[in-house]
Amino acid sequence: MEEAQSVSKRSWDILIPTIRKDGSEIWVSMNPELDTDESYSRFVTSPPPDCVSQLINYRDNPWFPPILEQERKHAQATMPTAEYENIWEGKCKPAVTGAIYAAEVAEAFEGRRVCDVPYDPSLKVQVVFDLGFNDAMSIGLFQRHLSQVRAIDYIEVQQKTLDWCSAELRKKNLNWGTLWLPHDGANKDFKTGKSA
Repeated sequence: MEEAQSVSKRSWDILIPTIRKDGSEIWVSMNPELDTDESYSRFVTSPPPDCVSQLINYRDNPWFPPILEQERKHAQATMPTAEYENIWEGKCKPAVTGAIYAAEVAEAFEGRRVCDVPYDPSLKVQVVFDLGFNDAMSIGLFQRHLSQVRAIDYIEVQQKTLDWCSAELRKKNLNWGTLWLPHDGANKDFKTGKSA
């Protein structure tokens, strides 16, 4: 299977049971896209017991020409890191590629921005809601210190009312600042006529 990164779960589910002869093998090559893609997940992240998975890229090519090495070095110097690593190093693209804060999120996951931050009682705690009921309701608790925004706590619940959330927040007994709701927080419930 060449260029297997785009093969769907359905296609694998149909193909694999049709390979029946003893000693049969499936050979797969791919240029990975996302680590959630079916082929990558099936053969790299969670391979079957008899699978041999091997990363191979330009370094393993004994006929890698100087012109391509020149192109690679230029790409390394000019491309965003995630893009270079996907094209030249065979790494999966981060799910946040193209996101506004992609570089910051990448730094966070590399351990350069994420650390334990204690609650500072002298700073106001800002509460940010993402409303939900059947889907998750997310509540982030943040403090601003100079140029930093510190995430000090997070609550995620399903099928809980705003009264319940309010009671949970009050139990924390923090130095409260502003509570922020998303744009749909102003929408009125058709049964009560009240908004969040």
